[in-house]
Amino acid sequence: MSSFLDIDGVYDKTKRYIVTNWSDEAFTQNFGSETAYNDNKVIEIAPSYSITINPGEMRELGQFEAFLFTKHFVTREMFKVAAEQKDPKSIERAEMSVNNREARKVYEDKTIAEIKAGEATPFMDKLRAEIRKEELAKIEEEGEKKLDEIKKDLPKDEVKSGEFEE
Repeated sequence: MSSFLDIDGVYDKTKRYIVTNWSDEAFTQNFGSETAYNDNKVIEIAPSYSITINPGEMRELGQFEAFLFTKHFVTREMFKVAAEQKDPKSIERAEMSVNNREARKVYEDKTIAEIKAGEATPFMDKLRAEIRKEELAKIEEEGEKKLDEIKKDLPKDEVKSGEFEE
């Protein structure tokens, strides 16, 4: 398979990516175990594991995981598009496009984005919005507690009905 995500050499463990599942079904990518040899014995360095990203979910991953996930996810989605074609020639063309770098790039760009310092990303925007929402809820809750404390400290005859209501 030809992809813009193909790299020569070693993956950079310091690079981080946001991977988005923009499809209508979950996608699971399995990662095999790493092994090494020592005194003619196989030693498992890292066990096998899998990552599932649900529809509409974004996940931060390292370069190797993000690239492998994206490659397999894009392949699945491109074959789904091919299966939707009616004409046999259209199906054949769509299936052949899976190996075309330029055709894959459109899907890859929707799926993966590198996290760079100082750059806004959809994942970070979503995360900031969630944190902002949580913080506003905490502030509102604390404000209600303080208001209740103030009401308790005031003499009953000084508190008018609805005085502290918005």
